[in-house]
Amino acid sequence: MKLTNKRIEYTDSGRPYIIYIRQSGRYKGTSKKCYGKIFKCKKCQELSFVRYGKINRKEYYCKHCAYTIHKHNWKGGRVKDSNGYIKIYSPNHKNTNSNKYIFEHRLVMEKKLGRLLSSKERIHHKNGIRDDNRTKNLRLFKNDSEHYKWHYKEKEDSFNLLLLYFMMNKTRMEKL
Repeated sequence: MKLTNKRIEYTDSGRPYIIYIRQSGRYKGTSKKCYGKIFKCKKCQELSFVRYGKINRKEYYCKHCAYTIHKHNWKGGRVKDSNGYIKIYSPNHKNTNSNKYIFEHRLVMEKKLGRLLSSKERIHHKNGIRDDNRTKNLRLFKNDSEHYKWHYKEKEDSFNLLLLYFMMNKTRMEKL
């Protein structure tokens, strides 16, 4: 069996280490030696380097086998963000964020319209439930301004209805 990782070097005493280049912080760009041991992957029997900080585990896997074993954490690329919106992993889509995710409601609307949405266009959830992405629950606005105007008009209408309700009740109370 041959060790495939060519970054591994050995001290004169035969102790394995890798040269690690710091990616951030005060010493960014400088190199550091990380000592460790060489273990056989439990699944494919390939030799791989494990740093001393990670040696307390009972089982060791190479990177490829670790990914295939621990992929049960993968939820199909569908996650709920902290605001309640659902994001979909879509690495080939034009309008994704830096992590390659896009909002599901935008994908649903793009599919309905048959075109990509511009970054200025806004999607509104009619029932206010942010993870309800059915087409009948979504409404498209050209920009933020139109979206805000619609909300203002909706609040104004609901205020007028409320005022009318109280006026009717006031006249009923006077009759009694």
